[in-house]
Amino acid sequence: MSEEERKIYQVTEGTPIYFLGAKNSFDQLPNNEKFYAYYISQASWFAAIISMYQTSLESPYIFSIILELFKEEKPEDLKKSSGVDEKVFQGFMDYLAVFLGNMGNYRGFGDQKIVPRITEEEFSKIISSSTKKDVVIPLYEKVKDRIFSLSDEEKTLGFPGEGISTYYSPNIRKPDIELAQKFLDSIKLMPNTTRLFKNDEDGSFIIKMASVEKQEEKTFTFEEKKFILRYGDYSYLLKKMAENLTKAIDYASNETEKKMLAAYARHFTVGNIEDFAESQYEWVKDKSPNVETNIGFIESYRDPMGVRCESEGWVACVDLEQSKKFANLVAKATELIPNLPWPKDFELETFLAPDFTSINVLTFGGSGVPLGINVPNLPWRDRGFKNVNLQNVLLSRVTDKVSFLNKEDEELAIKYFVGSFEVQVGLHELLGHGTGKLLMENPDGSLNFDPKAIDPTTGKPIAKWYKPGETYDGKFTTLASSMEECRAESVGLFLCVNDDVLRIFGFNDEKEKQNVIYINWLWLLRSSVIGIEHYSPEQKLWKQAHCCARFAILRKVMEAGIIKIVLNEKEDNMTIELDRDQILSKGVQAMHDLLMHINVYKSTGNYQDAKEMFDKLIFVDDFFLKVRKIVMLHKTPRPIYIQSNFKIENDQKTIDVIEYEKTTDGMIQSFIERFKDFSMETSLSVGNHSLISNSFIEKKILFLFTKYPFSSLKKKTKTFPKTILTKTFQTKIPNIKERIKPIIKIKNINSILTKECKQVRFYTSAPTPPKSLYEILGVSKNATKEEIKDKYYELVKKNHPDIQKTEKDKKLAAEKLAEINNAFEILGNDEKRQNYDMEQSQSHSKFGFGFGANQDIFSGFNDFFRSFTGQAHTGTSNTAYGHANETGRRGEDIRVRLEVDFMEAVKGCTKEIRYPRNIRCEKCIGTGSEPGTKVTKCDTCKGTGYVVGSNGVFHYQSPCNVCHGTGKKIEKYCSKCKGTGLFTSKETLSLQIPQGIDSNQAIPFAQKGNQGIQGGEAGDLYVIISVRDHPVFVRVNYDLHIQVPLNISQAILGSKISIPTLDKDALVNTPPGVQDGSINILKGKGITGRASNPFNSSYFVTGDLIIHYKVNIPSHLSKEQKDLIEKFSRFEKKETPKATEEFRRKFQ
Repeated sequence: MSEEERKIYQVTEGTPIYFLGAKNSFDQLPNNEKFYAYYISQASWFAAIISMYQTSLESPYIFSIILELFKEEKPEDLKKSSGVDEKVFQGFMDYLAVFLGNMGNYRGFGDQKIVPRITEEEFSKIISSSTKKDVVIPLYEKVKDRIFSLSDEEKTLGFPGEGISTYYSPNIRKPDIELAQKFLDSIKLMPNTTRLFKNDEDGSFIIKMASVEKQEEKTFTFEEKKFILRYGDYSYLLKKMAENLTKAIDYASNETEKKMLAAYARHFTVGNIEDFAESQYEWVKDKSPNVETNIGFIESYRDPMGVRCESEGWVACVDLEQSKKFANLVAKATELIPNLPWPKDFELETFLAPDFTSINVLTFGGSGVPLGINVPNLPWRDRGFKNVNLQNVLLSRVTDKVSFLNKEDEELAIKYFVGSFEVQVGLHELLGHGTGKLLMENPDGSLNFDPKAIDPTTGKPIAKWYKPGETYDGKFTTLASSMEECRAESVGLFLCVNDDVLRIFGFNDEKEKQNVIYINWLWLLRSSVIGIEHYSPEQKLWKQAHCCARFAILRKVMEAGIIKIVLNEKEDNMTIELDRDQILSKGVQAMHDLLMHINVYKSTGNYQDAKEMFDKLIFVDDFFLKVRKIVMLHKTPRPIYIQSNFKIENDQKTIDVIEYEKTTDGMIQSFIERFKDFSMETSLSVGNHSLISNSFIEKKILFLFTKYPFSSLKKKTKTFPKTILTKTFQTKIPNIKERIKPIIKIKNINSILTKECKQVRFYTSAPTPPKSLYEILGVSKNATKEEIKDKYYELVKKNHPDIQKTEKDKKLAAEKLAEINNAFEILGNDEKRQNYDMEQSQSHSKFGFGFGANQDIFSGFNDFFRSFTGQAHTGTSNTAYGHANETGRRGEDIRVRLEVDFMEAVKGCTKEIRYPRNIRCEKCIGTGSEPGTKVTKCDTCKGTGYVVGSNGVFHYQSPCNVCHGTGKKIEKYCSKCKGTGLFTSKETLSLQIPQGIDSNQAIPFAQKGNQGIQGGEAGDLYVIISVRDHPVFVRVNYDLHIQVPLNISQAILGSKISIPTLDKDALVNTPPGVQDGSINILKGKGITGRASNPFNSSYFVTGDLIIHYKVNIPSHLSKEQKDLIEKFSRFEKKETPKATEEFRRKFQ
């Protein structure tokens, strides 16, 4: 890695350190609320330690090192004893401070690894100078390599094999996670507080549940895989959290707060997600408290799958004065909405006013401190939510320097930053995300809008709208977030010129109003320029929705001609110039036009025109690539926050606030005093997994050893110590795991192996569809008990180990017999068979899409086969704004097996399949009710479609057995579909089979499966390929193998023979003295396919043709042949028997 690339991950010199001061707010609280806040603050910091465990395996050890270093020794004393200079020691301290500011060695915003900018030798020298080196050095030795290493996997958080994640064991892959999610769905258990581990020995999965109490393990079998639920994850820290929250109950101001805290404590103690739901419901009911808080496993940003949540906790004082501004803005909303540029037909008839408050954070325990919060998250928003603005976080960001502005603008930007930002945030959140109407067709065919209304983008009556079951996220997919953020930001710019708005935020002077308007526009447009950092020139993709949205606004304002970006390429700098005199005319008109189009496109579901507009606005041309280069050169590090501590004084009667300097020393001191009575040594057992997964490393080593012979491996690998390789191969220890132990101990072994395995293509085989018990016995699902019994006896007789000839066959037969016995044990018992059939019928899919036969396990998995099918396997997801897909149940996936000839798979071809599929009933449009009849809410489930139950351990939701999950009470069922809302149709699909495809690879087609119930989205179609055997070639990955017979004279003397290949025969010279079983490799004569992912438009790879020679020794000779051989034997050298090293190794 180059020094320049490494700098991207190093802690930057001069990282901003802000202090979150809230002493004045805290001092004004009554005494009971101070103690209430104090105990919640304590609980929140223990939540933060859990988030550190969730960041990386090494983070808790680094944290422990920091605590041990400075509990008894001051930084200046450590600096003196180490003997390093000021610059080196400051680099050491900066790393520790940034680590603490992110609660781990990965950044809270961006998930990028954090490494020191000083050398490993300098870092080690400081550590070894500590007065507590006997404690610190053993901890440091465990993580030293991980502190500095930057392998491809370690650069960022992500799926195992692609990034780092402690939510999963290193051997987990995305198909495993998807299967586990199906299992959790089947038992109605949310994954928020779980981690997923896989057992290498038997392939079983362990789901670790966060809780204090360690309940009895529960074992399930799902799709022929064993799942174990194991409670007690993070128990030590959760106990600390629950204890402090329980203490806070005594100081709660009302019954709602007491119920909320009790629900939190029960949730952390027992691990029941329903208790957390109750805590959120009570929290929403707690209107306008003086002390606000929330705690738990809340946000799922850091889980690459987006389902497992990060632990965090916060407590804050409500700023009553500041909150009045937002409350006044809410009260004025109904007067402001008519000023928005779209006609009333595209706006909601009734504005739903939210609760909008401003808070000063006392404690925020987690990986980063945000500017605003909107909670609770789905699915707990059905009873309301809260918006909070973190006022002291905003105030802490006030700066004295703003890049890319002239001196006059810079001074104004600094002066009006807070005021203009409050105006923008208020308008953005309240009227940006809180306005607009989706034009929809109801299930009965009626419309929620006037069809005669004019679409202002076309000048014609409205021609597009959302059909039943369609959603904004579903139609706009990847564009949805950016477009919605663009709409919200544009509303802020458009309405900030309104006099009423400016007066609400305290701006009455005419000059001040104009300055606030100007700086609001200038700040956002400057943010648009700086945000180009999150555009990838290599991939031509925007990586961040907000930055993409703001860039679209920038391009629109540039079209209006009121902003210029003046480049000074000689000095690698630029200046942003905004014509303030044109804002109220050309600027507002540009926002009027942009907003009108965005909102109408969103309202009508017009994705095509929206995408065409956005593609033009977010296109990054050569000019903006130059701008990006300058932005990257001036990139400033994100700030870190020092927070106060609270100390009980005066015989437990009062609480004092302790504040700290905005320095690295202050950051470290705050943590030392915060955790002075906490035993990190006890906590280190909470991770429950080792720093290095030896089992996964073993797999990589074994792969290399089996892929290449020793001599080839020594030449190919440049990073392995050759002496260790030699020792490993020459050792006489028969146990392979013992033999490779020396390699596991090599420094940075995991990074080395990852690199080496990438070079030689470390593949994993495709998961085959699991056989049903009926398939194992070879009987139909309708087979009688006698037929099953007869078939069982037939298979037992055929597969009994005693009748097999070789030891290998006996072993295989024993495994097969165990499988047969297991199948008969269930299918031969009426009750067990009935339960099995019921379980199978309730599963959505019997085959989850996984890696292909040639899938590189170190490559990305996202959007597999997208370039081929034009679609990707998609699941329901929420946007950043928390809007859920509130439609019915998703349809089942369909699996179709397609058989192709060997050469069709090699060359690629076009195929057509026909398959049965449930589609929406045309008569009732999927509602299940006869058109014109009455449909009401189900009385049993109150329209939710689910009822809550308990099995003694878990609380769970299950489909209502009265309305069958629809949530509706139907007066008269549809005569065509009999109330199902569906009917079966034969579908025809043409698909392109790409060259190089192999058996058991699946081609997914999104939403081509069975249609969902009650408007739910359709399932997916998986076309699973079966390739017929070739009469000559045997395929292994992209290589072809062929067995070529040689007679004895050809083997001895050598010859020229014709060998068939995929294209035409090739003449091959066989050398004299060819031995039976020897091979010859014809490079580039194998199968061609796309490397890593056969359907991703990356580079192609071609395998080899491997010739295996079979020397035929004649069993019958003519007299002439026999005479010649006898004559030849007189000249042969006679050798005595000897066991060579090669021979010995075969038996080791």
